[in-house]
Amino acid sequence: MAQAGERMGLRAEPIVLPMAEAAIDVDKPEDLALVTKILERRAGQASENRAI
Repeated sequence: MAQAGERMGLRAEPIVLPMAEAAIDVDKPEDLALVTKILERRAGQASENRAI
């Protein structure tokens, strides 16, 4: 990664995120379906937590 950054004149470093979903790119219909399911599930969990 550092070599790629040097070639482009940038500082490139990996960033570890706590959510693997952050790495999902939505460039195909299947990706959109996956992300939609994830967001719907999270919205449902948030509603359940508020009801408690």
